[in-house]
Amino acid sequence: MNITIIGQGKLGSSISALLQMSKTPHQLLGRQEQYHCSGLVYICVPESQIKVVSNKIQGAEIVLHSAGSLDAEILAP
Repeated sequence: MNITIIGQGKLGSSISALLQMSKTPHQLLGRQEQYHCSGLVYICVPESQIKVVSNKIQGAEIVLHSAGSLDAEILAP
């Protein structure tokens, strides 16, 4: 399964580093107009940007976010 992490801050970079250490293929992306992804996408951006980023994702099978105070409904189109 393809793994994409969106957000190059502390959390996204830390997860990417852990995946690199375990030799797990993935991609770490910053700000883009659109995200064409497949597989799993983990959104690691500030809470105020989760909805904005999730609306830019196309093709992903699973989308997760890292905000503990928001539920999964924020990812709905």
